[in-house]
Amino acid sequence: MGKKTAVVYFSLTGHTQAVAEIVQEVLDADIIALKPIKSLNSKSSMKFVWGGYQAKMNKTPDLEPYEFDVEKYGFIILGSPVWAWTLSPPMRSFLKQHDLTNKKVAFWMGSMGPKKKAAERFKKALPECNLVGELHLQGTHEENWGENYRKAKEWAQTLQ
Repeated sequence: MGKKTAVVYFSLTGHTQAVAEIVQEVLDADIIALKPIKSLNSKSSMKFVWGGYQAKMNKTPDLEPYEFDVEKYGFIILGSPVWAWTLSPPMRSFLKQHDLTNKKVAFWMGSMGPKKKAAERFKKALPECNLVGELHLQGTHEENWGENYRKAKEWAQTLQ
């Protein structure tokens, strides 16, 4: 039997979690949620200020315990919101803790703005991986719910 697939994600507001669940279902994958021990308040307008600051400063917050053995997985799919044109600090913590060298990896990110800088920075955080796919979902959850989740499902199907 081949190695398993893992979907690893961070979600503050639930948007990235919804995509993770779609990808997990399509690929029959294990799913791992990253949760910082000290989290931002998803309802506060200050989340953008503090989240952006943490992202720009390349912070790596401590995460709540989770089960993940990199050797167990042959394919790892990562999901993160874009904060200040880069990946979220909890995803940065995960990547710092786990060596994904030579692993088959795909990633998706969700943002309000264009993807170029964020995608470049996400790729830079994945050196020496076998990057097989990326997806950018743009716009708010409320505005783009149907379209973004249709795109996520179609994208996940291409990863099979």
